[in-house]
Amino acid sequence: MAANSQINNLADHSWIGAEDSLAQALYSNKLQYKFPGVKFHYRVNTLVGILTALNNDMGVGTLFCFMGDTELNLQRVHPPITELAKDLWLLTHPDLRQVARIKIFIDFIANNLKPKTDLIEGKVCRDKLL
Repeated sequence: MAANSQINNLADHSWIGAEDSLAQALYSNKLQYKFPGVKFHYRVNTLVGILTALNNDMGVGTLFCFMGDTELNLQRVHPPITELAKDLWLLTHPDLRQVARIKIFIDFIANNLKPKTDLIEGKVCRDKLL
């Protein structure tokens, strides 16, 4: 994602990346293999930090599709990177699964996320979001 859509060679641009512990959780160094030669000029410790830097035109970087695609100021400069995809899990202890308030919460989250599947997976274009 970038605020400026004029991107030809991604390695030629300033990159905003995650600091080491967040980077390990997000992409475990797969980003360097996908885009050899990329140098991170800024490193931040939250996804919101990456989003803020991108919105302030500080460079290019990676975000989850549901974050970047809803930002009017940002443009995709690369299709979703399947190697960086993450599963979304909602876990609970087996003994709590049938507790009314837990079941209501799980059903609520599942019912509200299901219509957003295409956004979460990066399959929806911005025009359909607006």
